[in-house]
Amino acid sequence: MNKIIFVGIVVIGIFILSIGQYNAYSSSASKTEFQVTVAYENHLSESCHCVAFRFDDISDYKNEVKIEVINTFYKKHAPLTLGIVGDRFGENEKLLNYIKGKIHDESFDLEIANHGWEHEDFSTLDKVQQTQLIKKTNDKVYDILGIRPTVFIPPHNRINDGTRLSLQENGMTHFSPSLRVDSTKQYPLSNTNLYQFPAYVTPKEPESELKWGSYTHEKRFSFLKKSFNKFGFAVVVVHPLDFTLFKDEKYLDEPNLGQFHELEALIDIVKANGLEIVPIGKINSKISPAEPIIEEKSKKIMREWVEETRTDSDFIDTLNFLREDFVILNINVPNNVKNSQENIPTWFKNNVSWWLEKKTSTNDFVNSIDFLLKNEILII
Repeated sequence: MNKIIFVGIVVIGIFILSIGQYNAYSSSASKTEFQVTVAYENHLSESCHCVAFRFDDISDYKNEVKIEVINTFYKKHAPLTLGIVGDRFGENEKLLNYIKGKIHDESFDLEIANHGWEHEDFSTLDKVQQTQLIKKTNDKVYDILGIRPTVFIPPHNRINDGTRLSLQENGMTHFSPSLRVDSTKQYPLSNTNLYQFPAYVTPKEPESELKWGSYTHEKRFSFLKKSFNKFGFAVVVVHPLDFTLFKDEKYLDEPNLGQFHELEALIDIVKANGLEIVPIGKINSKISPAEPIIEEKSKKIMREWVEETRTDSDFIDTLNFLREDFVILNINVPNNVKNSQENIPTWFKNNVSWWLEKKTSTNDFVNSIDFLLKNEILII
């Protein structure tokens, strides 16, 4: 019943406001002069409601740090995908025995992935070369661990047109290069023979965000959230050197404790937001209707706006934040058109209040905002 009332108020309010709003806008610009465009038209229809962590560059080098990273996920009951470099793995007995033990531990979901033979740049290789190298690593991993990988993590995150065919010829089902969050591509979560689930990279700093030392867990979660809201999943890259102590201009085989604390905090915040942690190969296994993540700080500002302890300008700023997080539609308006903070429908506070009280769903709330934006009642 609340949902019906919620939708009804939106429609009635828009009908009442549309005449006055149209006249107000047309005083400064005619309808033909003032046209908005929707940068992306539709929200996701499905999502895994999950995050995958991939641990790249698993080799015999600096095994103490690698063991400690894997153990962090084990203690946190968080699944992990290991990217094994074929030619560089298998001689270190301590690391090998540790991984074997965790593979057979039923309480830990540890997935083994192919990460190339010698960490080659696959974008420089032809299909035949790629096929041979993928097979070579798969065969060695099977000989050592008794597992034939079906997930591929391209070294250097790069591939070319031949990579897909090479993967399919080797029976691979998933691969994970990198992406830019401003990408217009979508990545199917169902009904495909080869799933592509890239790790996120944002547009301004395309490589640095794969490195842990530059960001806190809060900032890294904000990147993760953008990927989840836009693509329906998120893959986080974990690299050994980012957790290795750097001293006297060299990396030691000792853990960087500060970065381990950040990793633990990131795992905690992912779980606190209701996201399941899964291996890459299981991202497509639990698909359900999509619902975006809206952070508590945004909810707090909107709650204060409803209570009239925040201004309309604060509310508009929060909507802009939601747009940047791919929660609401990205509506492009002419530069000379100001936002409409003075024209927010007074009845819309009821909609916000009902959502905050969990009387309506997040998707209903988001759709109501999109409706106002598309119909030029809200301009942000």
